[in-house]
Amino acid sequence: MARLAAAGFSRDFAVQGILPDWWSSECWSDDALLPEVQIRVARFLGLQLGQVADPESPLSAPSYANARLRRVRDVDRDRLAPAIHVAVRTAAAVVRNLRAGAPPVGQLPRSGSYLHGLSRHAEEHQLISGVASALWSRGIPVVPLGAVPAPSFQAMACIAEGRPVIATAYQHDEPARVAFWLAHEAGHLAHGDCGGDGPVVDGEEAAAEGEAEMERNADRYATEVIAGPSGFPELRLPPDPSFKDVARRAATLQSVTGIDSAALVFSWARETGRHQDAALAVKALYKQAGARQALRAFLSEWVDADGATETDGALLRCVLPPVDLDEAAV
Repeated sequence: MARLAAAGFSRDFAVQGILPDWWSSECWSDDALLPEVQIRVARFLGLQLGQVADPESPLSAPSYANARLRRVRDVDRDRLAPAIHVAVRTAAAVVRNLRAGAPPVGQLPRSGSYLHGLSRHAEEHQLISGVASALWSRGIPVVPLGAVPAPSFQAMACIAEGRPVIATAYQHDEPARVAFWLAHEAGHLAHGDCGGDGPVVDGEEAAAEGEAEMERNADRYATEVIAGPSGFPELRLPPDPSFKDVARRAATLQSVTGIDSAALVFSWARETGRHQDAALAVKALYKQAGARQALRAFLSEWVDADGATETDGALLRCVLPPVDLDEAAV
């Protein structure tokens, strides 16, 4: 466990994502279980069993040298590798355990406007469900990770077992906020930005000055998915507005445009950088929670966790069902 922690995977994560579901606090002192742990760690990291069994041999996650890191600040690639590895492995486990009858992979349209008609719902939690449903209907699983090593990332688009997958890793739960991330990653897939060995990993929410065209295209795609071809309207707020001003104006605009009020608030935050005020405004609109629950409902529908192998079952516990890491490590 010390060597695994040095590689970026804490004991808490090992309990949830690597060790068997029958593991308990008494197991830590049972030396007879060491070979079981070594086998599972070797499978998880893709290493030879002898390397894992050698106490002098360091453990490490794959480097993912071809990953395209976007909006990742002050974090080097090696430190982000454990989080990427968990996301890639879990995405592959989801694909391997899709139920019979899961939708086949379909090409995403190059414009997000087409998806807008499938995802446009202003009612609470319906926006996130609309976007996720549009992706799942094209055979693109959406994976809300609940256990990810730190430092983590916001969202990722990758190819797992030959199928495009979108994963979210930050623990934000506002449906409109997460819906935009999903649509942004869908933009990367639609424009062919990621390959089999090169996931696109987005770390931050705000665009940076001089940002690559790839990110601007993904943001435009997401805007079309959420708001339609005309984009987000300006809130036209008074100077230095309070979060209550923002919430009231967004609610009024929703009634006029049909665009989710929380999505309007987060669009304003991306333009102004006032993310804390946006979070307060969304809370005032009672739209601050529900994204993870909505996304897990799709996993329950389309993923056969009961039929998974022990290794895949451990990975699926990172998303299904939600587990409290503090309780798991007791």
